[in-house]
Amino acid sequence: MVKQGKLIVYAYCLMVTHYHLLAKTPLGELARWIKHLLGCYAQRFNGKHDRVGHLFQGRYKPLLVEEGSYLLNCSRYIHLNPLKSGIVEHPCAYFWSSYPNYVGGTQAVDWVATEPVLRYFTTVTSYREFVEQGSEPHDPFAEAKAGLIYGGQGFVDQVKAILSASKYKGASSTLNFLNSRSTLPSVEAIRNAINGIFDDYSESQRLRVLIYALRSLSSMSLEEIASAVGRKRWSVCCTVRELKQCHKGDQFFAKRFADLLKELGP
Repeated sequence: MVKQGKLIVYAYCLMVTHYHLLAKTPLGELARWIKHLLGCYAQRFNGKHDRVGHLFQGRYKPLLVEEGSYLLNCSRYIHLNPLKSGIVEHPCAYFWSSYPNYVGGTQAVDWVATEPVLRYFTTVTSYREFVEQGSEPHDPFAEAKAGLIYGGQGFVDQVKAILSASKYKGASSTLNFLNSRSTLPSVEAIRNAINGIFDDYSESQRLRVLIYALRSLSSMSLEEIASAVGRKRWSVCCTVRELKQCHKGDQFFAKRFADLLKELGP
């Protein structure tokens, strides 16, 4: 599959509970290649460890990534995953990733295409510095527009134009979803609705709800939300994570948030 050019792997990292794969599918059919990849891996893993049944749980989560800085940040995020999880103290010490391919490690494999990333750097050393100095890289999954696209607004508009002209099954529903996440009322209108529904909340608590609403209902990135509400990106990230858990476990909050949706009419 890789050697035939049907799947071009830029970077990967196999973790204990999940994996990351940065790749290009010149012929499309991403779902087909992922199914083939996971199926073959599961069969070999089960055979080696004398086990049967499913190996992976849940569906994979795809992101469409824009080239340039977004592509570079994805590669850095992937290669720093073992470090961030506390498995190793240096990315070079982790065997199950593509980082050795980029820095000349002995564990390098022959099926990783490094040129699309390294062409943005003058030397291998400069890429290594880029990765290892980024101890807190932006999380592409947290920054993705509508949870689907990791790129700038111009890139998002290009994707919408392609979807609009496409005749493939599912293109129209994806386009509708992207548009629905981009046509919310203004930040001030959402703030006013929150003030009415969450009237017994303090000002700081209502601000937290606003942050969660913007992240849940719009295509705004964490940085865009942080700028809109006058908070730091890390603070916005923590708020979204905490209220997401609250939304799942607190029926009273979930009911109020549902009332907010009705009033905003997204």
